[in-house]
Amino acid sequence: MGRVRTTSWHGGTPAAPPPLAQRAPPLRPYRSVSDLTVRKLVCATYILVVVITIFLLNPGYLIFDMDKFAHKIAGKLGVGDLLPHAGRGGRHQAQQPVFRQSGRGGVVDREHILHADGGTYPRMCRLSDGSILLGFTRFEPNPANPKVQLRVLAVHRSIDNGATFHPHGVVDRCARDCDNMFLLEVPNTDGIGRPKILAAFRNHDFAQGGGGHSWYRITVCQSFNGGKDWTYLSQAAEKPTAPNGLWEPFMRIGRRGEIQMTFSQELSHLDQDTMFVTSEDQGKTWSQPRAVTGVGEQLRDGMTGMVRTMDQGREVSVMVFETTRHNRCFSIECVLSYDDGYTWGWRQVVYEPSPRGRHAGSPQIEAFADGSIAVVFMTDEDTPQGQCAWPSSAKIKAVFAGPPVNGRIQFHQPAETVQPPNSFWPGIFKVDENTLMGTFQHGRSIRGRHLVRHTA
Repeated sequence: MGRVRTTSWHGGTPAAPPPLAQRAPPLRPYRSVSDLTVRKLVCATYILVVVITIFLLNPGYLIFDMDKFAHKIAGKLGVGDLLPHAGRGGRHQAQQPVFRQSGRGGVVDREHILHADGGTYPRMCRLSDGSILLGFTRFEPNPANPKVQLRVLAVHRSIDNGATFHPHGVVDRCARDCDNMFLLEVPNTDGIGRPKILAAFRNHDFAQGGGGHSWYRITVCQSFNGGKDWTYLSQAAEKPTAPNGLWEPFMRIGRRGEIQMTFSQELSHLDQDTMFVTSEDQGKTWSQPRAVTGVGEQLRDGMTGMVRTMDQGREVSVMVFETTRHNRCFSIECVLSYDDGYTWGWRQVVYEPSPRGRHAGSPQIEAFADGSIAVVFMTDEDTPQGQCAWPSSAKIKAVFAGPPVNGRIQFHQPAETVQPPNSFWPGIFKVDENTLMGTFQHGRSIRGRHLVRHTA
């Protein structure tokens, strides 16, 4: 409470108070402003000035998170009640982004059989000579141990823009748990000018006697002749601790020429984070892994894919991944980065399957020339109730969206079916400015369908 100001009379002998009828009306007491209240007001004003300054220097950067950010900081300082509350009245609605009506797309009926004789987890990569590589995992009998199949990381090549593929090379053939291969051509500084291609993949040792793994690795190999011959280069990450592994590497070239890689690291059977590493020497050495999604949440974030697009003239990276926000069932979310992948935020929903209890996972993302995007994924949401068996009953679907607006993406519903059930582990590849190809395992074959954007 503040002090209460009173009146007094002075003199040698206190004078008698005047009669009631002649007394002046009492002065109205008031509360003075306490030092604590002043400090609160100063803190609140300072917070608002900082947030507004950041917003003015970076248009669109904090337009949706500004109120939340300010209230969170103010709450920590104990001055949250002094800030205006977002969402009261009509002002909050007026700040919603105005999305363009672009970003709608469709699936072409024609199906392409890319490899007919067994294979899984297909990923495609265009080289500087115009050819396209298709990497996938296939299985062979193991004469030395019939109980453990050989895994072959195969590379096929196309010189007709993806219409046909032919066997070209093998990255590895082993009895270990090798899979999740991702291919990328990178700048080469050897002075000879040979194109250099990297293959990153999971490379785990099985525990003796079966029952899990004893060592986990994300291994990187290199090729200098267009993907035909391969040699070992490095381990981007490795760990001996069972049972939590490393999975699903994704690579791209950063704007500074560095190689950026994400992969999934298990922390428990309920918790998995997306890790980020970089290489400044074309894949020979890698930075220490750093978590960029999933920190502080017990969710299984994984199966990442990234693409660059534009948010009202500003370059932005979008990363999609599966997660387990709804009772351990998979759904798809994304995060955005405005600094070429080094920090991420604006986490939001891409697709939630319906009804509850179904799954949508294994997403990959690519962009059309106008900045609109497509996300392919697998889901069992259309499987009859008595036949659900994730992931073996999954089909492939796709959702389309225009470019982000102020950090938000509006994905058009409903999702388009790309391939009927018994289809798994989709990838996506940019064929030309207006055409993408979704790739996937269907039964024992690897197939693809074109995705196109609608211009009208």
